[in-house]
Amino acid sequence: MTTFLTISVGLLTAVLGAAVGAWLTNKYNNPKQELKYAWVKNVSLLNASGDGPTALTVAHGGNTLTHPRIVDIRLRNQGTKPITQASFHADMPIQVDLDAAIIDVLSVKSVPSTAIAPRYYLTEGQLMIEPSLLKPNQTVVFSMLVDGAADNLKFQSPLADVDVVEEQTYGYEDVIRSYRRTHARMKNCVCVPRSARLDNVCAASGCFQDLAG
Repeated sequence: MTTFLTISVGLLTAVLGAAVGAWLTNKYNNPKQELKYAWVKNVSLLNASGDGPTALTVAHGGNTLTHPRIVDIRLRNQGTKPITQASFHADMPIQVDLDAAIIDVLSVKSVPSTAIAPRYYLTEGQLMIEPSLLKPNQTVVFSMLVDGAADNLKFQSPLADVDVVEEQTYGYEDVIRSYRRTHARMKNCVCVPRSARLDNVCAASGCFQDLAG
């Protein structure tokens, strides 16, 4: 009986060892690929708060922009393997849509500086990032002139076998945009007076509003 148990334990250990070894080998030979993108800047060129008149005007190509903004989008290859042109399905580009017209790309910065920035073009107010090489840990920042609120980032990726993850970054402009979206939703709220509930929850939508003025 003891001999049988010893053989069984030995076989189980050998099987587990082989399975773990195979998993580690596969993980080493096929490391996870991950592309992260983030919205790192969205700043109005006319008025930081977006309210009140201003004498400043911004024009591009002879056309006056009504809501000019500077928007920066960051891409980062977080994996340990390069993302190559072959990773782009059917040679399709990455599409960046801000729900506003992208007027021009002001600059493209790549870190490290030895890594070539990806090729790109603009079409119908969207940024198209062409199939390009992104080295491990390479970071690319596109700085763009935009006309519009640009409060919604849509990132469409044709990358095969690459996890695409949005990084959350928050700044003053993000807080302002969040407040405006909440305020817009509250316009049709039916609110409960402060005397009824301390937090003044709007019965219609669950928004919060201070009725004390």
